[in-house]
Amino acid sequence: MNTLLLLFFVLPLSVIIFSIALEKILNNPILVSAIIFAISLIVAFAIFAGSSTAIIVAIIYGLLALATALITSLVDRFFDNRCGNNNDNDDDNDNDDDDLPNTRACRICRCQKRICRCLGNNR
Repeated sequence: MNTLLLLFFVLPLSVIIFSIALEKILNNPILVSAIIFAISLIVAFAIFAGSSTAIIVAIIYGLLALATALITSLVDRFFDNRCGNNNDNDDDNDNDDDDLPNTRACRICRCQKRICRCLGNNR
């Protein structure tokens, strides 16, 4: 009973939380799932002596980490686009230095402008 509770509730929940945290830090869903999958494989071989069930569970945890990281990435992109900072003061003079490179590129079009207009909306 304790093993089933561990495999089906505690470990998936910890994989989800760890995937969200890694996605926030790394901002790369594939790398997050690869890290989780590698950790799961190490645990499968170290603790369960590489049984086929443990390897299948490691694969499932890797896929769960990938899905969680992708969902987290999509939610982050949605809120970045929705609540993004736009320092455009709506004047007709184009003196707001839009062409200066920024340290952080737009996540959609990868432009290096301070105010990205790739979505076509001027907030």
